[in-house]
Amino acid sequence: MIYRHGGDNRSGKTFLMALYGWEAYNMGRTVYCNCPPLLPGKHKEHVLNFPHLHAQPSELFEKDLHNCCVIIDQAEEFMDAFDAPKYSSREMSYFGYQVTKRDVDFHFDTVRQMNILNRVRANAHFFITTKRIPPNPKLPLLAILVIVKARNRMNNPVKFIIREPWEYFGIYNHDVIIPPPRLVEKLLREAGPQFNALPPGVRPQGQLAPVPRSQTVVVKNPSWD
Repeated sequence: MIYRHGGDNRSGKTFLMALYGWEAYNMGRTVYCNCPPLLPGKHKEHVLNFPHLHAQPSELFEKDLHNCCVIIDQAEEFMDAFDAPKYSSREMSYFGYQVTKRDVDFHFDTVRQMNILNRVRANAHFFITTKRIPPNPKLPLLAILVIVKARNRMNNPVKFIIREPWEYFGIYNHDVIIPPPRLVEKLLREAGPQFNALPPGVRPQGQLAPVPRSQTVVVKNPSWD
């Protein structure tokens, strides 16, 4: 199933995707997320704080995924409607057409839905909007209003409120920034060949075999202490 998450900045979009991912993980499914790649002068950051594998959107179709959960944060950077003629964008739409038969739950978010490639955004089964209570991000958070619309029942939305959402904040990092692909390419190019940025989910030794789920690391957020 495909879930399109929308809402203002700081409204809880990534938080809700992390909750879906956390539920999938506890059901025994592998979770993939586009955590920021390792960049020169930066430490490795994770969007999620529970075991997961890294996958950039351009890699999804190559992985032959089945029975898993895929989370794409800040999706407009990877599925920009302006890039519709590009083959990479068409590959994303092909992936979207395949997820249901592959039993993949595909979550992506954006502030403005029209930024997303129409062949992806219009193919979602569920359209989820999150609203912060109160709306002003400078005021203390009290709750998050969630509005869910099914593609075949757009006039009958389901609404519910997540009270005390901070009880779940430990499962993700709200302050992680996903750098645009072109910026990543620029920084790696400037760093030169001496900087070895291993692909996400790859071992540094051997034949670069994928990291199995049992060996992924739970990252502890320093703010937990």
